Amino acid sequence: MNSQPDSASHNMQNTLKRFLLLLSGSGLSSVEIRRIVETIQYVSEEQIVDAVQYLRHKTRNSVDEVAEAILVGRNRSRRTEGSLRHGSDVPGRVVFLLRSVAGLTVRQAATELLSSMEQQCPDIVNTTKLPRKEGFYVWLQRLSKRVGPSDLLHHAVLVRNKYVHSPMQDWPLREE
Repeated sequence: MNSQPDSASHNMQNTLKRFLLLLSGSGLSSVEIRRIVETIQYVSEEQIVDAVQYLRHKTRNSVDEVAEAILVGRNRSRRTEGSLRHGSDVPGRVVFLLRSVAGLTVRQAATELLSSMEQQCPDIVNTTKLPRKEGFYVWLQRLSKRVGPSDLLHHAVLVRNKYVHSPMQDWPLREE
C-alpha cells in the first residue's frame, strides 16, 4: 500500500493553501468571504481566468509605471505621460467592455466582434479564427495588430452597446 499522497492531489492541496494565504491577506471579513464563495459558484471558470489574466496584466503595467516614476522622476516627456494617463491597453478595455459590461462569454464576444468588423475588414474576419486555448486577451492583442487599436475599440463599443442598450435584462427587477 502506497502511503505517499497522489501527486495531483498534493499539488492541489498546495495550490489551495496558496489561495487561502492570498485570501487571508486580503483583509476581507468572514461575511465577505462567505458571499464570495456563494457568488463564485455561478461564475464560469473561463470568466475567472480571464479576469485574473486581465488584472495581472494591469497590475504589471501599474507596477512598471510606478517603478518608472520613481527611477526616472518627472523627467518624462509630456507625450509619455499622456499615453500613460489615458491608458493604451485597448485589448484590456475590450475585455472589460465585452465580458464585464456586456456579460458575453469569450466565444460570444469574439463572434460578435468579428461580425461587427465583417463589413469593414472582410479579409481579416475571414482569416481570423476564434480564440481556443489562447486567452481572449492574447487573441485581442493579435487582432489589434491586424485591424488597429482604434477600430478594435470602435467595434467593441458597438457590440457593447448592442447588449447594454437592449430592452431585455438578465435579471428584470420585480415591482414590489
